[in-house]
Amino acid sequence: MKRAWAPAAIASLVLLAGGWLHRDLQGRVERALGRVASLRAPLDGLPFELGEWRAEDIPLDPRVLEVANFDDAWVSRVYRRARDGAAVTLFVGYVGRARAHLGHRPDICMVAHGWEQRLSQPLDVATSAGPAACTLLEFSPPRDFGNPMTVMAAYLVNGRYLKGDSALEGWNSRAPDLGGSSAAAYIGRVQAAVVGTGDLKQDQATLSELLGLVLPKVAGMMPYWNDDSKGR
Repeated sequence: MKRAWAPAAIASLVLLAGGWLHRDLQGRVERALGRVASLRAPLDGLPFELGEWRAEDIPLDPRVLEVANFDDAWVSRVYRRARDGAAVTLFVGYVGRARAHLGHRPDICMVAHGWEQRLSQPLDVATSAGPAACTLLEFSPPRDFGNPMTVMAAYLVNGRYLKGDSALEGWNSRAPDLGGSSAAAYIGRVQAAVVGTGDLKQDQATLSELLGLVLPKVAGMMPYWNDDSKGR
C-alpha cells in the first residue's frame, strides 16, 4: 500500500536540496567575487631607475582615474632617458578579482575622448626573459588639441602575454573562480606612451627600449607567471 504522504515528502526533500544548492552556489559566487589574486610584490616597487631611464610618479587625469579605480592596484609614472631627455609616460594596472571590467585600454579610452586611431599593430618586444607580445598604436589628436601620440601596450593574463587586441575580447567578462583554485584569473596591463615625433620607427624604438626593461619586472610581480602557472 502506497503511503499518501510519500510524494509530498519527496517533493519537500527536492525543494530543500534545491535551496541548499542555491545557497551553496550563491556563497561560492560571493566568495569568488570578493577574492583577490594577490600580487607577489606591490606595483609601486617597480624601480624608478632602469638602465638610462629615471622616473617620477605623476597624477592621473581624473577621467583616467575614474577607470583606474576599478583596478586593484596601479602606478602612473613618467620615465626620462638620460642621453636625450626622451620622456615616456607609463601606466601599469592590475585586476586580481572576478569582474566584468578590463579597465584602462588606449584603443577604447583615447578614441572615446576624441582621438583617432591610425594604427594597431601586434609586435614582440625583446626582454631579458624572451620576447613579450605587445601592440603598437598610433593616435591623431582631437582638432586643435596637440601632437599625435604613439602608444605601446602589453596585457599579462594568467601567466602569459596576450597576442593582439582581439585576444582581449574574451577577457571582458571573466567568470568567477567558483572552485576556489589557487590560479585565480588576473589581468595586468602595461601601457607606455610618447608624444609622436613624426618618425614612427623612432617612437617604436623608444617605447620598446623602456618596455624591454619594465615588462620582466612587472611579470615577476604577478601572482604566477609562465612555468610556475602550469597545472593550475
